[in-house]
Amino acid sequence: MTLFVLGQLFINYKHGVVASPFLHYAMYSDVIKVNTNYPVFEVTVNGKLLQGKGYRPQQWDKILLPLYYFKNINALSNKMYHSDIKRLMTAAHLSPNDARFIQQCHAEQFTEWYISYLQTIINQQVNILDIRYHTYHFNGQLLTPTDTSFLFSQLCN
Repeated sequence: MTLFVLGQLFINYKHGVVASPFLHYAMYSDVIKVNTNYPVFEVTVNGKLLQGKGYRPQQWDKILLPLYYFKNINALSNKMYHSDIKRLMTAAHLSPNDARFIQQCHAEQFTEWYISYLQTIINQQVNILDIRYHTYHFNGQLLTPTDTSFLFSQLCN
C-alpha cells in the first residue's frame, strides 16, 4: 500500500494531478463557453426527421457519431498520420505506406453501410435517407437555423 501511495505521489509530482486515478482536475477546471454557431447533422428517414428525444442517449450517439467521424476523415484522421505516425515510422527506420494509413472519403460507400447500420438501431426499414449538415445560430436565448446547409455527399469535397 505504501509503495502505491508513493508511486501516486511521484506521478502527481512529475505529471500533475491529472495523472492520478482519483482526481482528474482538468475535467473540472475549465469554463464551458457558449458558442454562437452549432453545426449539427439532420437525419431524415423515409421522410421523417429523427429526433434525439425518441432514442436513448446511447442509440442517439450511435446514429450521429459515425456521421461526425466520417465528416472529419480528412481533417482529423489523416492529420494524425502526417503529424505522428509517419514521423515515428521514419524514426524507427520503417518505410511508411500512405495507402495503409490514409483514409479516403467515399460518400456512396459510407451511405450504403450507414443505411444497413441505421436499420439495426432504429428497427425500421430505410427506403429513403436524407442527411444534411446544418448550422444553427445561438443569439443568447434561441437557436435559429441559418442558411448554411450541406448535403452529406458534399462533405467530402
